[in-house]
Amino acid sequence: MTTKRSHAHAERIREARRLGVGLGLGLGVGLGMRLGMTLALAWAPAGIAVGQEPADREPGDWQRHHVEGDVAATPEAVCSTLSDLEAFPRWFPGIREWRLLDPERRDPREGPVPVYGRQHGFGPVRDRDYVVHYHLRSGADGACSLEARALAEAGPAPDTDAVRIDSMRTVWSVRVHESYGSHARVGYTVHIAPGWIPEWATPERLQVAPELLIERLAAEVRRRDGR
Repeated sequence: MTTKRSHAHAERIREARRLGVGLGLGLGVGLGMRLGMTLALAWAPAGIAVGQEPADREPGDWQRHHVEGDVAATPEAVCSTLSDLEAFPRWFPGIREWRLLDPERRDPREGPVPVYGRQHGFGPVRDRDYVVHYHLRSGADGACSLEARALAEAGPAPDTDAVRIDSMRTVWSVRVHESYGSHARVGYTVHIAPGWIPEWATPERLQVAPELLIERLAAEVRRRDGR
């Protein structure tokens, strides 16, 4: 009996994680890093840190949420994976629709790339969609940053059954690990205006595991490297 209870409890935790990732990270950019950063600390494996900090370069009422972790690959390999925007639906949680809008602009290393994305909602929460420009900038020692900014007046019109997010900025940052030179330290930051999350969707009601985002990126890097 104890074993059955344990299995049932474990399955409930796994289901909460799946639902949380779909809602909490699925915006790729927005719907809910806000929901689960404090709860995720209890689940975060070694090398993963999550937290909430005041906004820096955005309007004063915007929120800033951040997750970072280690990836057992060189910064160059991680940056190469992030530059492949067409592959994002394979590993980024919760993507329902994803389109690069300009056939002439597909590589964010060469300049801004416009992308339309739509993320799964959850229960009574409608899907969220967005149009963003992705731009990757390279630094020393293989480091890079991939930034996405919302474009309020660009791309297809908002869908009638989705909520258009037009006030956000996300940044992937990749640098050489301080202690393990062959590894990368990867961060993902979401800056988002208030009001995109329903009032009832509080951290107490939803369990979110934002560290899974870094784990899924690491798995995609390994897949590309044939490991």
